[in-house]
Amino acid sequence: MSVIKDYTRLFFCMLRINIKGLKSYGQDFFVGIIAMIIKNIANIIGVFMIYEIIPVINGWSLPELLFLYAFSTISFSFWRCLFMNTLNVSYYVRNGELDSFLIKPIDPLFQIFMEGFDDDAWGDLLVGFIVCMMAMAQLQLPWWVFLLVVITGLFSSLIFASFSIMGSLLSLKVARGSDLSDMPYIVFDLIRYPISIYGQVMYNVFVFFFPIAWISYLPAKALLTDHSQGVLFSGISIGISLGLFVLCYVIWSSYLKHYRSTGT
Repeated sequence: MSVIKDYTRLFFCMLRINIKGLKSYGQDFFVGIIAMIIKNIANIIGVFMIYEIIPVINGWSLPELLFLYAFSTISFSFWRCLFMNTLNVSYYVRNGELDSFLIKPIDPLFQIFMEGFDDDAWGDLLVGFIVCMMAMAQLQLPWWVFLLVVITGLFSSLIFASFSIMGSLLSLKVARGSDLSDMPYIVFDLIRYPISIYGQVMYNVFVFFFPIAWISYLPAKALLTDHSQGVLFSGISIGISLGLFVLCYVIWSSYLKHYRSTGT
């Protein structure tokens, strides 16, 4: 318990330092956020255009699609805000910087998380919050659903982190090889729309084997169908997110034991 407490304190300390560091960026920080907001507006316009062509997508109305989009964006944004630095593992390996993480008395993966945050992602998160509340108003969902979406999105961002970590493992095996740590971007493109549109075979794959359906689709669908069922599915989503992350962490730790320094 004391270890968890120490890491929690260290996390908020590093987050506070990062936020203070944003002041040094000046206008660039706000320009980045505005750019992310504009990009999300373009994505939302795309949803509207698709809806104009296909009024009902597998039984999902426009407000429901926006709710799903917001849910997915919130989860993805939390990953970008907190865990995105796993994309740099291949860089750390090639330049020998991973060695510096291994000699410190702090978990290497935690250090990689804290080494850098994606400051622009706060714009994504803001858009996710706004679109979620707008969709909820149209769907007449109770206020606590928003809190549940935020909590579930925070935990399900661990699924994005897990995929990024697993992709980074290739960097630990082949120092100059390309890796698949950018897999979260591919996943986000898939979950912005109902998983059911990809066919029954892929639906089963995304539910039982490659559990991206639990990031937002299944919890969102359950919340729109029955509130009590939505709470249950959100709990399952959180459990799967934690379980997958722990599994990836164990595999990551095992690979670290066999990691060979590049000598740079």
